[in-house]
Amino acid sequence: MENNAVYRGDCIRTVKQFMELILINRYDSEAIPIGVLSYEYSVYRFRYFEKCRADLPDGFYKVSGFDDMNPERVYESDRLFWVFADRMTPRSRPDFNDRLKKLGMTEFDEWEYLKRSGLRRMTDGYELIEPEKMDNIP
Repeated sequence: MENNAVYRGDCIRTVKQFMELILINRYDSEAIPIGVLSYEYSVYRFRYFEKCRADLPDGFYKVSGFDDMNPERVYESDRLFWVFADRMTPRSRPDFNDRLKKLGMTEFDEWEYLKRSGLRRMTDGYELIEPEKMDNIP
């Protein structure tokens, strides 16, 4: 990940370039794109895709904390949204460094961790993937 210096008012800040991950729901072995999580200028954003409302199967539930599925509604936060942060392995776990190694990381970087882990859980079908991998999902 590259860092860029950005001039804002009377200070210069170093920020990560624009990045995004696609939230999908693997439902009944079909991967349905739900929305996009992005990070730019130290701000996280989440929004639903327009098409996801029509493609959602019966029984689908909204992503917790993002009740308005209108794709024009963009949720913003200077911290990772709790629904994603809660899915991350706690850094206090004794095996956290082992988890980093399994992901090919030598040090913790929140966005890189999101990207490499996908935040998959056995209890639901949600997964984060890189946009360029959308064509390769089964």
